[in-house]
Amino acid sequence: MVTIPLPDAQLMTFAKFLAWKPDNSSYELHNGTPVEMQPTGDHEEVISFLNSALVLEVHRLQQPFILPKQALIKLPDEDTAYLPDIVLIIWAWEDGATSATPSARPSRYISLWRMNTKSASFAEMR
Repeated sequence: MVTIPLPDAQLMTFAKFLAWKPDNSSYELHNGTPVEMQPTGDHEEVISFLNSALVLEVHRLQQPFILPKQALIKLPDEDTAYLPDIVLIIWAWEDGATSATPSARPSRYISLWRMNTKSASFAEMR
């Protein structure tokens, strides 16, 4: 994944970022600065493989998770938001019962991971 800070970008809040963010483009907000994310071939191949394997395993185990492709995740109390490579979200009703249907309300994020294909390593984002 290649990150490209915008040369004339001004600091913005998360709310302003959402209003500004172009559709069909991959942008993250790093400490108030919008950054364009451009995937590389190797990176996308590995993410695609891992995502497919996780989807199959979630279905095989009949677990109440979804794996959205584009999920902008905002860090609490910061003007920072990421587009994680892989995110597992558990679906839960307000009473805590889980459901694998998209009509259920998501309760929490399980884990966010960003992959570094150059060093073949993963880093958990917190």
